[in-house]
Amino acid sequence: VASKLMGAAGGLLALSRIPACNIQVLGAKKRSLAGFSNAGAAVKAHQGFIAEAPAVLGVPPHLRPRIFRLVASKCALAARLDA
Repeated sequence: VASKLMGAAGGLLALSRIPACNIQVLGAKKRSLAGFSNAGAAVKAHQGFIAEAPAVLGVPPHLRPRIFRLVASKCALAARLDA
């Protein structure tokens, strides 16, 4: 997950400059609302590479949004310490 985040951000220094709220959505699929209804295509908001982490997948679904924010903030802190 860390390598995916660094690759999407453009490196460790670039990742350290991104706010935690934006790290949370790195790797999320963008919605294309080109005049068509997307009722059948459910794209989860605010779920990027962090949503694929094994530590996040083991959490009950009602706590996952909180865990997404927590992991993103800790990732931002770790990237700032390493950069």
